[in-house]
Amino acid sequence: MVLINYLNKIAVQGQKALGQLGQYGRKLALPMGSVAKGTGTIALVLFLTGSSQPQEDLDKNYIITASLYNEHFESVNPAAESKIAAYLKNKSLSELVDNGVISRIDMRDFALPLGVHGSKKAPFSYQQGMIAMWNYKVVKNKIDVNRPALRNYLDALKLKAVERMNTDPRPMNLDTYRATVLKPVLDSIRIYHQRMLPRYSPERRAFMNIFMENFTANVLLGYNIHELIPATHFTGSQGELPVNPIFKTYYFDRLLQEGGSTFISYFPARHDTMLSFGPFQFTNIAFKDIQKNEILTRDFKVFGSVEELRTIEDHALAAVLFAYNNWERLSVRLNLNRGELLTRFNRQYYESGSEARRNFRIFVAGMTATMHHLPSRAMGILVRRIAAGESVQNLYINYLPAQDATPLRMYYRSAAEAYLYAKVHDKLFKG
Repeated sequence: MVLINYLNKIAVQGQKALGQLGQYGRKLALPMGSVAKGTGTIALVLFLTGSSQPQEDLDKNYIITASLYNEHFESVNPAAESKIAAYLKNKSLSELVDNGVISRIDMRDFALPLGVHGSKKAPFSYQQGMIAMWNYKVVKNKIDVNRPALRNYLDALKLKAVERMNTDPRPMNLDTYRATVLKPVLDSIRIYHQRMLPRYSPERRAFMNIFMENFTANVLLGYNIHELIPATHFTGSQGELPVNPIFKTYYFDRLLQEGGSTFISYFPARHDTMLSFGPFQFTNIAFKDIQKNEILTRDFKVFGSVEELRTIEDHALAAVLFAYNNWERLSVRLNLNRGELLTRFNRQYYESGSEARRNFRIFVAGMTATMHHLPSRAMGILVRRIAAGESVQNLYINYLPAQDATPLRMYYRSAAEAYLYAKVHDKLFKG
């Protein structure tokens, strides 16, 4: 086991460390047989090694891109987890800029929201960051040249965003966001789901119940973090590497606290030519698809376009509505050809044990993100996997295996890792 091996290497703790391991593991009911996919490793390492003072000499690429999970989503680098957390804890994003962890010059995606990209002296400013992000979107995608009407609309939108940031910033930390924004919209979707049940066949009803059973606040948060925070970082000599979920979650938490949830509500998707913004980076494509889905009740059709999203609660509600829409459409795909695939899917899920069901939640986080980006392709891949005999118990690792080096795999792993880490973030940063 990775955790045991790591602890055995802590020479200064010797036999005492091993004794603490058994005692503390029992106290917290940590599953010692499986590393628990990282959900306890971090807290245990900090307990045994102490919450050390931040290591100011950590390499910035290590802080941002240290690999934490293997292909089976098992925590494999507890030393990195504890070091990175100790360094980031209680630091503001302006401190990371001053320390050079976030470069003003060559880390555009992380520096631009802070208003400091491209300048060695520009003052740290979320208002300026908002203006800079929208300006970048317009110029990069040639909206100013090819779509002047949209450019005018975006110019007005960015000024409205800054005005609202000044008058009602609504700062909150990650825990408050999860408790007061994400959990209430999940409560709403569960009510809507109950109203949908009479419209489903027994097998489709069972499938959608499985989805709702596993669509938790941390799954939604992982999906959210993946959508908003850059997935990769250019390290220089090592090229482009995935950003680890500790840094992603920390960065998102600081944006919420420092910029405010209003800042997040107007955060633009900078790499497309459409009107798209907010914590889940919605475009009107999502709302059109929901409106076209005839089986959905009117509960799901509250928004007709992205322009109607006024608050961060609106964005979160739109996210769960779109996720439900996609999983409902997936049930239709699996139900073709006499429903054999859907029946097999349901049976295998309900025959699986508790650990397999915990792993299934990893799959739900990743699958929800892939369907957000490329729904038809993501669904098609899953249908083929199930048709080829892939078990539901192993979907979390075999839906998009390592040899499938596609953007969808990056989306999948990004959201899945963010979900796993979301479960332990509070323990790590409040300890």
